[in-house]
This record gives sequence, C-alpha cells and structure tokens, in this order.
Amino acid sequence: MVGDRQLATPCNVALVPTRPLHELLAWNVRRLSHVRGIPLPTLAATIGITPARLDAIFTGDFDPDLDLLNKIANALGVGVGDILADTKLN
Repeated sequence: MVGDRQLATPCNVALVPTRPLHELLAWNVRRLSHVRGIPLPTLAATIGITPARLDAIFTGDFDPDLDLLNKIANALGVGVGDILADTKLN
C-alpha cells in the first residue's frame, strides 16, 4: 500500500527475485525468443553483439547495461521488466 493506493502486482511475479538476475534474464529471453521464432544467434546479431556475448550474459560472466537490456527487450517486443521478471513457476 502506498498512501491510500494499493500497488497492483501480478500474482505470478515475485517482488524480490528468488533467482539470480542473469538466470531470470536467460530463462525469459530464451522463452520469448522461442515463442517469437527468433533464433538466439539472430537475436544477438539484431542487438549488435555476438552469440558468445549473449551466452556470457546468460551465464553471469558479463553484466549488461540498461541500454543493452533495452535493446534485447525491444528486439523481443517486450519491456525490460518482462525480461527480468521472476515469472518462472516452481
């Protein structure tokens, strides 16, 4: 509750991530690229990075800045919050 307003949060999105952000990013980007029929090498080329750099992001070996996260999200047709959300159900 903020003041007299209640914050709306979808019931399947955790307020505090339960997994490392690079794992959430990897899971969401892989899922969204699969659903949209975009191979990961094509996604990497679209946003101007190598497939190896995309893999490094997924494994946590490279931390993307907000600009790169925005490019990834835009290429997938979603917002940055969608690629970082903890929507993976246990």
